[in-house]
Amino acid sequence: MWWVISVLGSLFFDSLSSLFDSFLGNRRFSSANAQAFYSCMTGIVLYLLLPFTGKVGFPTLTQFGLFWLLGALEMAALNIYVRAIKLEDTSICNALYGLSRVFTVILGFLFLGELFNPSTYAGIALVIVAGIVLCLKDPRALTRPPFRIGNVYISRAFLLVALSSLLAAFGAVLSRYVVLQTHFINALFWQGLCSWLTYLLVFVIVPGFRKEVLIERQMGLNSWKVFLCNELMFLLSSGLALWAYSLAPAGIVRALMGLSPLFVILAAWMGTRFFPNSWREDLREVKLRKKLFWIALMILGSYLIVAKG
Repeated sequence: MWWVISVLGSLFFDSLSSLFDSFLGNRRFSSANAQAFYSCMTGIVLYLLLPFTGKVGFPTLTQFGLFWLLGALEMAALNIYVRAIKLEDTSICNALYGLSRVFTVILGFLFLGELFNPSTYAGIALVIVAGIVLCLKDPRALTRPPFRIGNVYISRAFLLVALSSLLAAFGAVLSRYVVLQTHFINALFWQGLCSWLTYLLVFVIVPGFRKEVLIERQMGLNSWKVFLCNELMFLLSSGLALWAYSLAPAGIVRALMGLSPLFVILAAWMGTRFFPNSWREDLREVKLRKKLFWIALMILGSYLIVAKG
């Protein structure tokens, strides 16, 4: 069952990468654009090692266009997600990525004519309701204005992760299509390279983006070791996930991926014992019970969404 091992490995490395993102976003960088830029600039060093595996070749023109689109989607999703983890616990932001499964089935219905089964409706409802409850806030306790629906106040992190999840859903559909046409290492290399080129292009042509990046250049240089570790975790997580998609049905893989927030909480709990106050994660017993309950419902909802029949 290599695909199970690859999924669990992907979840483990993803949880570590999420904590690195939280540390960088809440302890070192004030600009999400700068953090995402320096992260990508450092990560390209690791991607350039992939051709030595002998699995990297030149893509077709169509594939290159898809890789560039995947890179752009990855850039946008990362920038938005970094903004979200400045507002909410890492495990909650990670759990909210269950919304990507909601968007995936909706996109499948709209563009591919895929029909829902009864469990899909139940799963969508569970994911949305649990996500909203996790983000309910007392406006007096927030440093930034929350999103308001009537008398209900929701952390803006919910909207940010929802948008990031929508972009990730597009990316997931494209990744599945691409990985079936080429080796997963080849797909990983070209997606990473195109993402890097996209960041460079935006840096050159968008003055506001370039200004934010240059203002925090010293912090970017001082944090290269942290970025390198973070990108290594992300690369291992992405590679193992792509390998799992090449070995097993996408629905089963996505269902297991729903366990990601539990891995984040476990990693945060263990890491806090050695590096207290290094990332945004409330591990007080009362808060932890609430998070575990609603995250469990989101995991159940994610499973129901991808379940067959």
